[in-house]
Amino acid sequence: VWTYTLNHLERYLATISSQDTPAHEHPHELFTTQMQALGRRIGEMHALLASSNDVTFAPEPIRPQDLSRWYSAVQFDVDATLKILQQRLPSLPEALQPKAESLIAARERLFTLIRELTHDPIDGLRTRLHGNLHLAKVLVVADDFLLTGFEGDTLLPLAERRQKDSPLHDVASVLVSFHYARSAALEHAVSGRPELRDRLEPELAQWLLLTTQALLKGYRRGLGDSRAMPSDEANLLRLLKLFMAMRSTYALKHELTRRPEMIGPAIDTAL
Repeated sequence: VWTYTLNHLERYLATISSQDTPAHEHPHELFTTQMQALGRRIGEMHALLASSNDVTFAPEPIRPQDLSRWYSAVQFDVDATLKILQQRLPSLPEALQPKAESLIAARERLFTLIRELTHDPIDGLRTRLHGNLHLAKVLVVADDFLLTGFEGDTLLPLAERRQKDSPLHDVASVLVSFHYARSAALEHAVSGRPELRDRLEPELAQWLLLTTQALLKGYRRGLGDSRAMPSDEANLLRLLKLFMAMRSTYALKHELTRRPEMIGPAIDTAL
């Protein structure tokens, strides 16, 4: 689905970059319909994982110590990642340095946000989950989707990969993938025509909003009456924001150490 998403965005940006091509009234209608179907499949997977009576899979409530654990984990990753970014700043491409500096300068604001997101108790369940779900792990099969890669993040110990956690980790990871795709598509589109950036950025922001809404709509439908999610919409969005911060920070640290060619999209996503 990663390649499929980039192909869709490449066609769309090429269309709106051409003054000779009439604008389509609903250019993302088919894509967002498909992403709603993907969200439904993810929701169905989480509902199934939350319905088991097996002790190794049975759901457990989110506890205050889980909020403390999430707070410590994301704070540690933000601090470590920004230190690496600061060290690498002189060697980054000149065009990326202002964005990197903005992210480094936002350190205290990020810490404040993390504290706010983990301060109050929250309902919901911890279950087994995919653990490394992003667009490259999803295959398009006919008019449906196949979720792959259930071994989790192989950079982590097996015991940690099997640990029960909020299923919203998986949803946040997919949403971060959409942020990555937006940034990668934009940079590709403006690589030879930088004057297009101001025109294309709002278009991609609208695509990202529609895609996010479609995925979450399908996800809720796939969950049905499962208790895996917080019953309150505000708490659901609070956890999503927390796990997106956690995932985007982890991704940036990964790119800084292993895939320098993806540092640009990772910084954009973290911002």
